[in-house]
Amino acid sequence: MKKCLFLVLTLISFSVFAVEIEGRFEVVRPLFMHGYNSKSCKADGGVYVGEGLCKWEKGGGSNVQITATETNFDLIISSVGTNGHTCDFSGKASLISAYHLISKESSDEGQCEVNVFFTSENTISIMTNGECREYCGANMALDEENLNRVK
Repeated sequence: MKKCLFLVLTLISFSVFAVEIEGRFEVVRPLFMHGYNSKSCKADGGVYVGEGLCKWEKGGGSNVQITATETNFDLIISSVGTNGHTCDFSGKASLISAYHLISKESSDEGQCEVNVFFTSENTISIMTNGECREYCGANMALDEENLNRVK
């Protein structure tokens, strides 16, 4: 993860673009659910892909909302993955640089650090310090790449 963070920071340091921090960002992915047969999958509007797995083209992915406050930013992250497992995070974020927000929230597992990097003026990536499991269900994480600004 440190190598990825270094790569992102390196790429950002050589890029010049203006960033509007506030906004909503998303990435949409197919949603997969286990426990289906072909008939029940079709009845629920999905496509049966075999071995009890049903697929919908939309329904999975992540949404991020960044809103300015008087002193910092509100950061809200919601993600849906396989079998409807989710991540939900909200916290206060501070602007570290023109391209980087950080939110630090204490949890039972330690201090969760969520970094939001603007990889372009309309795209963000999220990286955590690995201490944010409390905010997510099974097989999920807050880390996400290439969320696009919703206009």
